Amino acid sequence: MTSSIQLDTSLNSFYDAIATCDEYTSNNEANLVFDSMYKDMLVNSSGKFLTVLDKTKTEDMNILLDSYQQRIQVNADAWTHVEAEFLSNISNYCFDKHMEFKNDELHQKGYSIKFTPIKIKAVIDWLDLSFEVNPSICKFAHKSNARSYIKSFLTSKTGTKHYVKYDESHIDQQGLAFTIRLHDIRNKEDLLKITHLLATQYGADYLQMKISNIELSLDFYNVPSRAFLSALHKSVKYSKTAENFRIYKYMKDDTRNKLTLLPNSPLLLLNRFNNDWCLGVNPKGSPLCYRLYPKTTDSNKLSLQINEHRLRAEVTLNSDMLKNIDCHLSNLTNIIKLGFKYLTFTKLDEKASEEMKADYSQHIDPFGMEKDTTSENRNKRSLANGVKTYSELNSLVSKAIANQCRQF
Repeated sequence: MTSSIQLDTSLNSFYDAIATCDEYTSNNEANLVFDSMYKDMLVNSSGKFLTVLDKTKTEDMNILLDSYQQRIQVNADAWTHVEAEFLSNISNYCFDKHMEFKNDELHQKGYSIKFTPIKIKAVIDWLDLSFEVNPSICKFAHKSNARSYIKSFLTSKTGTKHYVKYDESHIDQQGLAFTIRLHDIRNKEDLLKITHLLATQYGADYLQMKISNIELSLDFYNVPSRAFLSALHKSVKYSKTAENFRIYKYMKDDTRNKLTLLPNSPLLLLNRFNNDWCLGVNPKGSPLCYRLYPKTTDSNKLSLQINEHRLRAEVTLNSDMLKNIDCHLSNLTNIIKLGFKYLTFTKLDEKASEEMKADYSQHIDPFGMEKDTTSENRNKRSLANGVKTYSELNSLVSKAIANQCRQF
């Protein structure tokens, strides 16, 4: 929808004018926004007006009202498209911690703007912890169901199934070696609670414990629309080998295939996200996988409180991605830093061509994906022309990652 480019510019100018509290400028910019909306309305309607006279029959009036309602719906649908396009651009979100009026007089009088910023939190979704038990201490070590004993013991001692999935699918047994998936490890204390139990009860050596797989997430709170996930997808600096971009949803007791290619329309993708679909990149089980989705349930599929709902971008790294780093548990902070390097962000360059700006606004594509290109100055680049690194957002993400690392 090409008219959305002009509208975006008008809206940005209008917001800037409001911040200055200059009445003349604000009114002038508001008129420009109204003109843009009115022109777009005419494009999407018949241009006729509803006229009802005293002699108009009830039947004719109902026909006119039905026609008028259809025209309103056409305009509403058009603006739904505009909104979806506008909100699928990462540059149209504010990550500032606060907003202030630019008018000095308002500052002096103590006026402020009520504003809830987008909050970014880095978390460990889960990690696979590998350890060996000491058979002289763990008497059931050689039994085929040894993992059941370990799982039951950890559950009883922690008093919750928060750390270990409710079934045994996330506990693996290979001789004396076990791998257990730990969910939602928030800090070193959570981790030590588990490792201490493994060491004292089964003779596992903390210094030999390793991480074989890990899933890391960036959680975004206070986001006004799930279209933000579309914006993140356009923005993520995917590796150049990324493939299998798809949208999917799991439905209990439904055997139909819920895997489908990513829609090219911002509105269609937003509708999917609003119905709790997930965006996945790279085949399941690949060394590196990405997922973008609305987080509304915990690891055991239990509903979260409304204030805990957030939008999530996550990466999963398996042992192949971790083979060049020390995977001992004592090196967890460096493993965290390595994993989050795959969640960096880009944005549309202000100097991009009008054609590129229109393409970025109207379509869903991994615009931030790494690729070997050459700039107009014949310099080698790792991003497409018209796209640049989003330094401000990456800086905020780095702070969130640092805060997470300090917990360990």
